[in-house]
Amino acid sequence: TLAPAHDIEAQLYGYPKRAQADLAALVARPDGASGMERRHIYALYGQAMVAAGQKLDALALADRLEHEAANPPDPVLRATALLIRGTAEWLAGDAAKANALAKEARTLLQRASDPYLAYLAAMTIGTTARSRGHLDEAMDSLQEAMAMAERDDDAHRRSGALYQLSTLYLVLKQPQNALDAGQQSYRFAELAGSTHGMVKARMAESAAFQLLEDPARELAAM
Repeated sequence: TLAPAHDIEAQLYGYPKRAQADLAALVARPDGASGMERRHIYALYGQAMVAAGQKLDALALADRLEHEAANPPDPVLRATALLIRGTAEWLAGDAAKANALAKEARTLLQRASDPYLAYLAAMTIGTTARSRGHLDEAMDSLQEAMAMAERDDDAHRRSGALYQLSTLYLVLKQPQNALDAGQQSYRFAELAGSTHGMVKARMAESAAFQLLEDPARELAAM
């Protein structure tokens, strides 16, 4: 069960409607899944809904999970709901609200062992902090996400963290670091089979070459 969900994770933002359909099939399975697998599937399902333009459906899913998490109390399932809400708010442009929701989720996850939710919380905090100009917080959170991905030897998650770090290095006017992170992001996206990740990494490389005033390599990256 976890392997298909992980495969969907790598393709989700490139093909959100396909991911949503595949995840709906996993949610509907009669045999069910373990707690960690189920949370992984639901977190991805909510993100796919948002990426496919179905924010209200994602928020309804978060409501259902929060209601289920209330009795008996299940803080990790509640964290899943909060991260779905955070994704919805982030893609709707409310970085401050998304940041707060991800931090609340991170607090709920402190005593749990859930690698994906911890990674998602760190990535959400890092990307939203960057967009708000809180660059130290962004660096700390994205490096934390990178360390988690390295620990789990997860190529897709390493690619995602490196892409976000590359973008942050561009904001910090550190083009060589941005280029290095972008090139590493591409390699891990290729390893994960994520076309969407490879495209984003090439865009980061191109932006870094532009700051380095290397137009030929900028065009090659594009």
